[in-house]
Amino acid sequence: MAKPYIINDIEQLKVISVPIRIKILWEIFETPRTGKMIGDLLDTPPSKIHYHLKELERVGLIYVESTEEKNGIIQKFYKTIAPGFQLGDVLPQQEGVVLSDSLKENIVTSLDKTKSIVKRGEEELSTETFNYFTTLKLTKEQYDEVRNKFREIAKFLMDQKDADTSGKKGNEYHFNFIGLPAGNKNEGEEEHE
Repeated sequence: MAKPYIINDIEQLKVISVPIRIKILWEIFETPRTGKMIGDLLDTPPSKIHYHLKELERVGLIYVESTEEKNGIIQKFYKTIAPGFQLGDVLPQQEGVVLSDSLKENIVTSLDKTKSIVKRGEEELSTETFNYFTTLKLTKEQYDEVRNKFREIAKFLMDQKDADTSGKKGNEYHFNFIGLPAGNKNEGEEEHE
């Protein structure tokens, strides 16, 4: 079963700390695409996309899944090495690596994907749809417990995605979970990621 790739290498972390690279990864998680295809989707010149693809490939986060000749030009179709990425627990503590912009881009891009799915199926939303939103005051221990439970759910969902579903009937479902500090912390309390 394919699992999310855990980034424990500082060079890989530096490479994904560039926000546009997060957008590129989102476009090739499930569907292999060429630099031109990605450029069209992101409204970015293909030459800029190719530079970022080379960096992602250099550190081993993506690979060329296939090539195709079109009008005498070899097109490379890029794909991620895993169905998702997670940061190793020690990496956010590394000095000199700024993840804030990259993490923000990842959250915004995931929300944009969710928004497009909701808009595409506005008439089809049913009682199967669920949504939960809350802002809570938690201790670090409570927050860590909630985060670990979401990781369990994410692992379960990834296992379902990896299971052989050929020939099985079912509907496609979209999930998006986010937890982040919302401000309003009490004096003497630490903020949690």
